[in-house]
Formats: sequence, structure tokens, C-alpha cells
Amino acid sequence: ENMVVGPAFLLGTAIYATFPSKIKYPLLASVAVAKNILLKKKKKKTKKKTKQNELIDEQLPVLRWKNIHLSMHKKTQKTPSKTIQILSEISGEAHVGRLFAIVGPSGSGKTSLLNALAERVPGKNVQLSGLLRREGRMSYVEQEDAFFAQLTVKETLLFAVKLARSKNELAISDVVLQDEEICSRLMTDLGLMKCAETKVGDAKTRGCSGGGEKRVLLG
Repeated sequence: ENMVVGPAFLLGTAIYATFPSKIKYPLLASVAVAKNILLKKKKKKTKKKTKQNELIDEQLPVLRWKNIHLSMHKKTQKTPSKTIQILSEISGEAHVGRLFAIVGPSGSGKTSLLNALAERVPGKNVQLSGLLRREGRMSYVEQEDAFFAQLTVKETLLFAVKLARSKNELAISDVVLQDEEICSRLMTDLGLMKCAETKVGDAKTRGCSGGGEKRVLLG
């Protein structure tokens, strides 16, 4: 294949040819050394990224599920009881540092799977079975936000802290802290200090932004 030479290369070659030998050869050696250093740095970056990916791959999954079944018993006028299969033999796992997406058409059971993994399956007529293992602390952001629209962001998080304390669901390190201290730390971590006194709001009441609502849910 013929090599295409640009005008910049031709100009550089012409200028280089005018240099005396005392400057030409040391300059050529310097360029070769600089090129070698750049190649070594590039290789180090590639190795570092590879090692990081290997460390992520070696980590145990923080969430693992196997053979998840979800069914609902529905009574109709024609039949006494009808079983509707929503999820069948669903298995998978999610790792730290990896993006995990559940993709499928409308009505395929994506939200039902998330609810099953969060063990938020309402109703006596719903049956959930399978193996579920969770490591560490997790939060579940629901598809539809559920807030008291007239409460401020601070009041909402403070209410959540008090509720968690009453159910003995606080982290061990938070048990000795006051509710106000935990609430302030949550608002700082979630970047909600600026809208602490803003109402959460809803479709009828003006409140914090949509992103702010999602962060309040994480609290």
C-alpha cells in the first residue's frame, strides 16, 4: 500500500534536512526516546485498566437471584381460581462497579422482577419463590414516587429516620446518633442541603426537582 504523506510531514522533513549534523542526530535520538516513553505510559494505562476490570470481575456479586417464580391466583366469575404466571425461572446477579439493565417490552415483567428482588410483593394471592442473596446495604427507587407532598425534604428524611429506628433498621454506627444528625448527614451525602426546607411537592404542589425527589427516595 502507498503511504499518504501530508504537507506537515513534508515541511518538517524539509526543515530537518537543513539542520547541521551536530543538531540533527541528537534531535533524532531525543524524538526516539520521547516516543518510547509515550509508548510505555500508554502500556501502563492499558494494564491498569485491565487490572481494574479483573478486580471488578473477581468481586462477589452484591445481589444474586436464582429460579425466581412469581405467580398470582385470580378468581373470576367463570372459573373459581386461575393462576397467572408472571415470572418463571429467572436467575441472575449484579456486581459492584457494573451497570446492570433489565430490558424488555412493556408488560414483560421488568417491574415485577424488581419488586420481587426487593421483596415488595403485595397481596395474599401472590406467591413468590426462589433463592435471593443480598450483600451490603441497598436502596430501591420505585417507578412511582410516594411522598407526602406538603412535607419538606428535611421533614421527609427525618420521618424516614424515625421510622427506621422504630423498626430497628438503622445501621449499627447510626444507633448512637441523634435523628437530626443522621438526617443532616443524609442530606449532605445526597446533595440536598440547598433544598432542605423546600416542599417535596407533587403534580399539584410545586416542590423540588425530579432529580431531587429521586435522591430523597435513596435516603
